[in-house]
Amino acid sequence: LRFTLAPDAIPALDPLARAGIPVAVVSNWDCGLPDVLDGLGLGGRFAAVCASASVGAAKPDPAIFLHAL
Repeated sequence: LRFTLAPDAIPALDPLARAGIPVAVVSNWDCGLPDVLDGLGLGGRFAAVCASASVGAAKPDPAIFLHAL
């Protein structure tokens, strides 16, 4: 799989970071999600990165969202 970053992603994330608003990624994904985000230049931008395979719960199970919090 090849992923590309949407052109408005960084412009959307930067003001949130400047305002001190934590952002999390919660995804039904495998354990490689952090590597995908790193490859897109997004590593370190999120307060939490929660992949269902790592957490052991998938959306819409509240457990994955509680884990992110």
